[in-house]
Amino acid sequence: MKKINLSRPELALNGGLPVRTEPWSDNFTTGEEEKLALLRVLDKGYLSKFEGSYTPDPPFSFYGGPEVQALEIEWCEYYGCKHSVSVNSATSGLYAAVGALNLGFGDEVIVSPYTMTACAIAPLM
Repeated sequence: MKKINLSRPELALNGGLPVRTEPWSDNFTTGEEEKLALLRVLDKGYLSKFEGSYTPDPPFSFYGGPEVQALEIEWCEYYGCKHSVSVNSATSGLYAAVGALNLGFGDEVIVSPYTMTACAIAPLM
């Protein structure tokens, strides 16, 4: 791999002209609607009502709380699918997606080398 010479005088780091002159804008993905939804959940006192059991005692559920279930229903309606599953992270989502592919020993999975390690680990899990 070719090394980058960081001591070159034309680099902005060394007093040269910067490639970008405008600051990066904030990338907020939450707004008032999300804040209100969060407060609604917090006011109820239960974050999810999830219990990892097939026979949980009420008011708990293997399927998560009312907000989680409502999200999954809305997701299905929006995308026109029969099922959706909420997960706690993108890594968990990758594990679930790769698991749904029913891969087996010897199957080839190609992942980008320029990504988070979870992308390459998911097929191994």
